[in-house]
Amino acid sequence: MKSTSTTNRTEYYKISSFIFLYFFTWSASIGLLAIWLGQKANLSGSVIGTVFAVNGIFSVILKPIYGYILDKIGMSKYLLYFVVIMSALMAPFFIYVYQPLLMSNTLLGIIIGALYLSFAWYAGVAACESYSDRFSRLNGMEFGQIRMWGSLGWAVASSFSGLLFNLSPAYNFILG
Repeated sequence: MKSTSTTNRTEYYKISSFIFLYFFTWSASIGLLAIWLGQKANLSGSVIGTVFAVNGIFSVILKPIYGYILDKIGMSKYLLYFVVIMSALMAPFFIYVYQPLLMSNTLLGIIIGALYLSFAWYAGVAACESYSDRFSRLNGMEFGQIRMWGSLGWAVASSFSGLLFNLSPAYNFILG
């Protein structure tokens, strides 16, 4: 990191911590999603493939919408707050909404799940990274140094997600 003022250093720590925690929670919840869909929601391999395909479609649709919103609000953090709230509500969503929906009405569950996951993570990550990139450029920092914390967060969560999943898959969602 270039020589920066104390204020910039504090801001660097804040944005890096945010990116670390965002990717940590994403990895803790999504890293073993395919296994969870098979074991807990009792979906077949082809239906799990459909879940991921629909998730991708919704993500592709929502990313430009998030991009447009970010362009309009600039460096305001309102969209990030929305993404964080959606991420924080992931455990109740998976446990009380997504799993029962997938088991009772699979198609509706796939659509609702894709919409929610795209708002929180699949398209949300683009909003977080775009904000971080813009932040780094405005403050004379390297985006790669900030983004590296996201990779580290993903790796740390991945290191013990499997262990938690073996205890109870819900622990990963609660942690995330």
